[in-house]
Amino acid sequence: MRSSAAGNNLPVMPIVIPTLAYAQIAAAAATCLAQTNRVGTIPVPIEDIIDVGFGIALVPTANLEARFAAVAFITHDLKEIRVDDFVFRKQPYRLRFSLAHELGHLLLHQGVYQQMAFTTPDEWKKAMSDLGSANYNRLEDQADSFAGLLLCPPVLFRAEFAKITQTLAGAGMTFKAMSEESQNYAVKGLARIFDVAAGTIWYRLRDEHLI
Repeated sequence: MRSSAAGNNLPVMPIVIPTLAYAQIAAAAATCLAQTNRVGTIPVPIEDIIDVGFGIALVPTANLEARFAAVAFITHDLKEIRVDDFVFRKQPYRLRFSLAHELGHLLLHQGVYQQMAFTTPDEWKKAMSDLGSANYNRLEDQADSFAGLLLCPPVLFRAEFAKITQTLAGAGMTFKAMSEESQNYAVKGLARIFDVAAGTIWYRLRDEHLI
């Protein structure tokens, strides 16, 4: 919620999180990739996109996750991404997804962030809490969808999954008919190609209606 200006009695207006269709989020991710990864490099070079493409500084921050239950957040001026120092150094999959997620906030929610005022992690946490759970969840779900679409672009993702299904078809098998262990093995292979966690691949397979 925004506080009213000192000395006036104007009502405090709530911050409204836009309702975005999945197709709108996909279009934003596709536009971003067209502008910053024209050759279609896989894995998507998210750190270069953040740094070179958008001029956003990455600022490792000690104990961010332990203190605030957050791996990263983008600052109010949209010029820095504060990221948990341990994740930055030791957990590349989580780092890549978190960076793509925060870039999603920049491209999808710039108007929302412009209505907020925060500098420190404590202030950021309070600003997010003030949105209310429904609005906050909508904000985060949209950024999560953007991150998955950015790191696993639909056309390339479908092409890689098609290679798996074609191989299986040659053996008279389908992905759905495989054992859970075999499915997980295939998913881990896709995860290595796109340099993401296996969980991200599962979400993308569901979002693309491939399983």
